[in-house]
Amino acid sequence: MKLPELKRTAKGDQKWTTALADVKGRQDYEMAIRGSATLVSRVFEKSDFEIQIDTDLSRDAAPKRALELWDKYASTAKDRYVDDGEKPFKKPSEKISEKTSVVVSFRRTRGEGTFWSIFLPLFIPTGANLIFILPPVTNCISAVFPLSGDPDLFLTLNGVRTPTVAMSIRAGLATDVVSFVSPPPFFFPFVPFFRVSGFAASFTGFFMSGF
Repeated sequence: MKLPELKRTAKGDQKWTTALADVKGRQDYEMAIRGSATLVSRVFEKSDFEIQIDTDLSRDAAPKRALELWDKYASTAKDRYVDDGEKPFKKPSEKISEKTSVVVSFRRTRGEGTFWSIFLPLFIPTGANLIFILPPVTNCISAVFPLSGDPDLFLTLNGVRTPTVAMSIRAGLATDVVSFVSPPPFFFPFVPFFRVSGFAASFTGFFMSGF
């Protein structure tokens, strides 16, 4: 799925939406993109969303599926063996501006529960932030596989400006990964907010999964 396939909600509005189908063809889901038209076009110009939604995947089978997809997309990384001693004191910007951010959200329009997997290549300008939001889940993981530049990755729960629960700021072309699991035995659901930040302008693959 590419950006031109999404529907702009109204003339002058900065929101694009599309219905999504699960593996059985049920269109019980929606993806929405919000941001300035110029920035959205730059970010997703070459993007092709690969989305997998499976309502029948069990809690035991979901981690295996996520790992299989991780192996598939991790192979797109340009450099899997970087030296993290090169820039160990890197300090990424923590500023978040609505004007330099794009928000991509996924939701159910009916029903409850499911396995989610999303992968896409994208461009991140220096200083820009891309925020990806899944519906409530009990487990989640995300990664960036840069081909150029230096993207960073942050995870907050239930909001953009809540405390960061995980971050990865490895330098250059290193793969950044964040994850979180709701503690047993209750597995209370939470909403993950993944933020990809352009420390340097980057072309990268982005992956996230949750269930």
